[in-house]
Amino acid sequence: MWSLQRWRMRKKLRSTFLDYLSNEIIDELVNRPAGHRRPPEPTELCFILLQVRDDRIHQVPVYLAKACEIITRRQGCVWSAMSSMAIATFGLPFSDDPEKDKDRRAKSVARLMTELDPDIRLVYGTMNGLLGSYGDEARSLYGPLLPDFPRHVSTLLALEFGQSAEVPVT
Repeated sequence: MWSLQRWRMRKKLRSTFLDYLSNEIIDELVNRPAGHRRPPEPTELCFILLQVRDDRIHQVPVYLAKACEIITRRQGCVWSAMSSMAIATFGLPFSDDPEKDKDRRAKSVARLMTELDPDIRLVYGTMNGLLGSYGDEARSLYGPLLPDFPRHVSTLLALEFGQSAEVPVT
């Protein structure tokens, strides 16, 4: 009985996150022992921070679903979405080739701007950050920690919808 319950739990976890995470990340979540926390570790973050137009609120889920599809199709991972904003990375937590990750991100940026223009604005870049678990025992989060995040959000909000900008490394 125990193995059937565990199989069902794994199947539910996989189906829940399939549209948002790469298969490698889902495998890590499914196979990780309960209670195991991976501490934040330094890593190179190849990221996109985006916002979809939210003045027509009923369209936000449609825009975000399209953005997630474009990103995950190129092996990106949408880590977090809050209201009309989302952050995605490429190559995490497993990267076979950083240049390939940047190429996948570039293709995703181009596709996002083509398919969602003028309903999206985004910033993108590559910089050193952290990836792992943070929070407390009751509410642990797992994902990337982007340095100087408020500056990136300010850059994003200064753009008009239909525009994108590369974030310079500082």
